[in-house]
Order: sequence, then C-alpha cells, then structure tokens
Amino acid sequence: DDDDNDEEEELAKDDDDEETETGKGGDEVRESEEEEEIRQEEEESFDPIPRTPEESEEKSNDEEDQDLRLSEEARIQEEEDANELYPFRFEERLRSLETSFSEYRQTNPFADAVSAIPGIVQQFMTQQMTEAVQEAVQIQIDWLQDSLQRENDEFLRNIDESSSSSSSRNGRG
Repeated sequence: DDDDNDEEEELAKDDDDEETETGKGGDEVRESEEEEEIRQEEEESFDPIPRTPEESEEKSNDEEDQDLRLSEEARIQEEEDANELYPFRFEERLRSLETSFSEYRQTNPFADAVSAIPGIVQQFMTQQMTEAVQEAVQIQIDWLQDSLQRENDEFLRNIDESSSSSSSRNGRG
C-alpha cells in the first residue's frame, strides 16, 4: 500500500511539473499583467484637459468668419443684381392679370353663366324658405284655431249647463 501511495505522489508531482512547463496557469498571469500594463499606459497617456493645436484657433476662426462674411456678401450681391435685372413690378403684373381676366370674361360664354349661379341659387333658396315659412305658419294657425275652438266649445257648454241648472232651480223654487 505504501508503494501505491508513493507512485500516486510521484504522478501528482509530475502533473504539477507539467503544468508549470506547459504554463497553463502562467499564461493567465502573464495575460492579466499585460492587460494591466496596457491599462496603465492608456491612463497615463489620457489627458482630461483638451489642448488646442499649436496653430492658433483664433486665426482659423477669423479666417472662417471672413470666408462666411464674404460668401454671405456675395450671395446678397447676387440677389440684388437679380432684382435689378428682373424686378418684380407688382403693379404692372396686377394690371396685366386684370386685363387678361377682363378679356377672358368677354370672350368666354360660360363666364356670365357661372357668375349668374349664385343669384339663381339665392332666388331658389328664398322661394323655398318663403314656402317653408308659409307652411309652418299655416300649421301653427290651424293648431291654434283648433285649440281655441275646443276652448270656446267647452266654455259654451259650461254656460249652457249653468243656465239650464239655474233655470231649473228657479222654476222649482
């Protein structure tokens, strides 16, 4: 049994030696050390304060501003030139449109018919409304006459009953 234990111990020792020779555990240690070094280098090289390039930023801004101003001035000048070459002439265009419309109305036979449509519709609506109002008024008049006639008939009946009852009382008494 002791011999068996000795052999097992030697095999275990050999396994430990092989691990260090193949470097299974060592590779992991080396990799983590390399990662740490890279991280440290990155941290050291990181500069939280922004730096301007050696050329002055003011010079580049002035140049950009000047370029923008020049391009804006050029654009404005082009617009002014275009306005001088092709002015809008609102009054002239308005007169031209009025003349064209007037000629169109004179030459187009449908123009008068189209312009007459609102008047025709108005006349029709007035006639329809007049008839509808007259009909509604007649219905109200008929209803009121019937109602008044019933009240009048009832009143006369009450008078007849009163007079007949009083005459019968007078005749008996």
